[in-house]
Amino acid sequence: MEFEEYMPWYGKIEQHNFIDDYYSKLVDTLKYSAELHVPAHYIRNYYKFWWTEEINLLKDNAIKSNKLWKDAGRPRTGPIADARNSDRPKRKIQKYVVGPI
Repeated sequence: MEFEEYMPWYGKIEQHNFIDDYYSKLVDTLKYSAELHVPAHYIRNYYKFWWTEEINLLKDNAIKSNKLWKDAGRPRTGPIADARNSDRPKRKIQKYVVGPI
């Protein structure tokens, strides 16, 4: 876009200064808005208010059984596959269940 068409009374230097000033004001406004409305630091469990220590343990168990399953060559059947397949849904279900499984 040529500013000469829209701002013929300004010279090239004034046009560049106008654009730089406008850009700076826009960036400053966005930064200020972010400071007001975006949390500056992550508060533990801020977004997952339903997350509990029990779910944390279930997640850890699911991660361990999944790693064991991968290290064993990803068997489709057997005790390792059964452990992995039973640990994963427990964690997902627990988010929606009140009380123990």
